[in-house]
Amino acid sequence: MASTETKAPAPAGARAMPETDNTMDDNTTTETTAPAYEMSQGPAGVEQPANPYGHLTREELEGALSRATERMTILSERVTALRDEQLEGGDARLTEFWSKAERVASHAGFCSEYDRMADALGGPARMLEWEGATSVTLSLTFTVPVGGVATPAEIDEHTMSYDMDDDTVLEHAKEYLSDARSWYVSNDWTTDDSDLEVHRTERVSN
Repeated sequence: MASTETKAPAPAGARAMPETDNTMDDNTTTETTAPAYEMSQGPAGVEQPANPYGHLTREELEGALSRATERMTILSERVTALRDEQLEGGDARLTEFWSKAERVASHAGFCSEYDRMADALGGPARMLEWEGATSVTLSLTFTVPVGGVATPAEIDEHTMSYDMDDDTVLEHAKEYLSDARSWYVSNDWTTDDSDLEVHRTERVSN
């Protein structure tokens, strides 16, 4: 009675090796061996990477996985915080942005637009070098020679009269001012900026 051996299905990813077929001369028995399979190790000619964790124990692998998970959680929280963060216009991280924006606005004639944007967002105002003039009031006290005729009583009471004119005052004022350092007191002056005039402005480079 003839007997036949059924072939087993090939494992996934395996390729078949040549079969062996043995047949008896008396045709009473046919023996067929199941094909041998060689497990595939990836595409031919491509070297498979070595397992870098093959030397670790289960506990060490679990510890490494736990640390990696913790690190991923921290990074995820940082990304979320950065995404939700609202930067103020004066934030130091925006310094280069404002500097470039101010240069572009100055060269393109959009200075007023930059001023409005910086004011609305809290950015730095443009800085301009300027020149002008203002009024300064300086109080002077100096002596002018005088003389005349008076009674003894007038002299004692300092009620005598004398002549004084503009030319006399100016002449002695010039003489007095020519040596200002001998009488000048620091900060003994006031300014009146109501008539301040600006003659020139120029962008301060940054």
